[in-house]
Amino acid sequence: MSTRTLPSLSHPAFPQVFRAAIAQEVTRVSTQLSLCCYESPAEGLCGGGYPCNEIAVVHDVATELDYCWRHYQGVRRG
Repeated sequence: MSTRTLPSLSHPAFPQVFRAAIAQEVTRVSTQLSLCCYESPAEGLCGGGYPCNEIAVVHDVATELDYCWRHYQGVRRG
């Protein structure tokens, strides 16, 4: 396929507009989403055990727990 026939998104603010639209949609459905169930390990000076409080975007079928993307990657690695 020739590159001349491909449509292009040439609006200079496209990434910002797209990001804002995604953020608005996530905010709209956030009341239906749960929070990340990850809690920090109970070690260190403060004692740990603090919940994440980020919106959960991944449901781990094996454990039936919901995680934010960052903590899901950490839990999956072990």
